[in-house]
Amino acid sequence: MTNEKINSNTEKEAAEPLAYAPILRNGPSERSVIREFGGLNRFIGPNRGELYTVIEVTERDDLNNLTVFQNAADLVLIDLPSYLTQDENSLSEDVQGVIDESGSVADFFAENKDRISVPVLSGTLSSPITYRQYLQLYHEVSPHFGSIALRLFLRPIEFSEEQKANLKKIQAEISEDDLVLFDLIEVGRLKKGEQGYENFSYLCELFGENERIIMNAFSSYDGENRNFGPSIAKETGAEGFGDFAINVRYPNPVPLGNIDTRIIRQYSPTESQVFEFKGDGYGGAFKELEDWDLWNPDHCEFCRRADNENTEWLSFWKRIRMGHYISSALEEEAV
Repeated sequence: MTNEKINSNTEKEAAEPLAYAPILRNGPSERSVIREFGGLNRFIGPNRGELYTVIEVTERDDLNNLTVFQNAADLVLIDLPSYLTQDENSLSEDVQGVIDESGSVADFFAENKDRISVPVLSGTLSSPITYRQYLQLYHEVSPHFGSIALRLFLRPIEFSEEQKANLKKIQAEISEDDLVLFDLIEVGRLKKGEQGYENFSYLCELFGENERIIMNAFSSYDGENRNFGPSIAKETGAEGFGDFAINVRYPNPVPLGNIDTRIIRQYSPTESQVFEFKGDGYGGAFKELEDWDLWNPDHCEFCRRADNENTEWLSFWKRIRMGHYISSALEEEAV
């Protein structure tokens, strides 16, 4: 790779909108939200970026319900997230069941090669992260597909020499047609000059021949709730950014019982962060949202729906939260 190539990527102007890649599970709320971005809505907005949906398969039947994503997204990427089996969460047993049924992650992709356009190779988590695992998985899966997406996990600590050596081996092995997703596991240290930012910058330069996506430079529930994804993508020359669309990496069951206090999480495109509004039920929380100086009921279809409907259904507010954020991200407001 020439210095001219590197410079042209890292200094790329933002004339072309960034792609947005939400990481989703194939549930009814997710399908309901993504459906709104299909059809003619795909072409609304002069600044709209491309939509890449990263679907984390948690049940074998997930591959039977991809039509809504295919109709709305410019690219549908499929991940069998083995990392979810390493920590206790509400999806770990289901994901392990899918892996066991096929025999391995590589076998799952080989068996379903006619149903998957682009597989995502995410591997497992370790401390420190072991990048050599990606090469073996890549060699097993890539013969079955025209392009692959590698989801390289990283933490905001300096790469070791061994990690750098393995990352360079990956870069040398993969095709220019492959995508690379840089997924930050522990959100933090994301300002320019801090280690999280520098790791993204290093990876974007190393994989300059590939399409690159900055993932999860944003945590909407704890830690840093400012969305650094779009700005880091633009500054490092990446082609897009992505996250869990104001959902969580490790889900747990919704607690049972009567919970009087409800929280509405609303993303502010102008502030690039999530604000919380609490109240007695969702009706009370929405009254707090209405009093917010930045509340705009005409921002998008999801905001209009929130303004016109009054319900205590958890799934309704999950869809409003996700839909409003994805609308902001696609229109390059999330900067």
